Amino acid sequence: MADNVSHWWQLTPSAMWSTIRLPTKVPKNIPEIIAGLIRQKRMGPKQLILLTAGEAGHQTLELVLQGALECAGILTIDIPCDPLPFPIARTAAAIRVVVRQRGPSFCRDALLGQLQRADIDQRIIALSPVTGNKQQAMASAAESFLQELVAMVGRQSGSEV
Repeated sequence: MADNVSHWWQLTPSAMWSTIRLPTKVPKNIPEIIAGLIRQKRMGPKQLILLTAGEAGHQTLELVLQGALECAGILTIDIPCDPLPFPIARTAAAIRVVVRQRGPSFCRDALLGQLQRADIDQRIIALSPVTGNKQQAMASAAESFLQELVAMVGRQSGSEV
């Protein structure tokens, strides 16, 4: 995914980009880290789109779904789809998920099923495990979601994302 980020920067010239490098295990103070970034950039949480992946992406998504981290949207890519051990909190954040399917009952009771049953703005792309170039397919799906989120947040906030 790292190779695609520079391309995505070019596709969204109105967006301000910042990178926060996290260890595999998201630190407990990630909401404070992001709040500091928001203050530094002089923006509001309603202008913030989080782009996450892997285990750290799953943990960051959990923070958003618990109501512990406020943002306009989160795009999370190739995350583990273990079920959430808590009910999803009401959130205004737009949730976008791109994952690989891993079996026939993949969506039923796991995270994706929970998201689909929640009353939130969510969209999910679950790519077939037989997809040829998996990384390219994930990047293409993520790019579409990213452009949608940037446009949505730009319209709602009337300013930079």
